[in-house]
Amino acid sequence: MGAEDERTVARYNGLSAVGLGIVKQSKASTLDVASLVREALPELTELLPEGMRIDVAYDSSAYIQDSIDEVAQT
Repeated sequence: MGAEDERTVARYNGLSAVGLGIVKQSKASTLDVASLVREALPELTELLPEGMRIDVAYDSSAYIQDSIDEVAQT
């Protein structure tokens, strides 16, 4: 096997990683999708090989929830 192609290498916190993006359908609620994904993480974690883990690197729903909370407080 040849040298790694740098365009295909993913790193997270300095470690080799596999990236997975979840994109909601246009009519779906970002907050609902994020909640359902987070609910599924414990079950998915149990399926991982030893030494692997799942981390959420970015969650756009956090910004949306913060904005909703700010409006509610105002």
